[in-house]
Amino acid sequence: MYGQRVCIPRKFQKNVLEELHAGHLGIVKMKAIARSFVYWKNIDKDIEEAAKNCVDCARYKADPTKAKVHYWEYPSMPWERIHADFAGPILNTCFF
Repeated sequence: MYGQRVCIPRKFQKNVLEELHAGHLGIVKMKAIARSFVYWKNIDKDIEEAAKNCVDCARYKADPTKAKVHYWEYPSMPWERIHADFAGPILNTCFF
């Protein structure tokens, strides 16, 4: 154990990297998950290398899907569309 993390022997590091990368989450999220559960020397370097060598990640990194821009129609009269912001609960109270 290394703090609350499990020290992974070299023999199993590749398997753990494959599990971390299974969702193709990217380097930052893989490191965050790894830092919560596992440890070995140079883990950051190994994660970066695994993500950079992934063919699927490289293919979609260059052309991420783009969200369509949606413009609201301009209202034709006052109070036709109302927007409200919510905050809370703060001290057991919700604010509009």
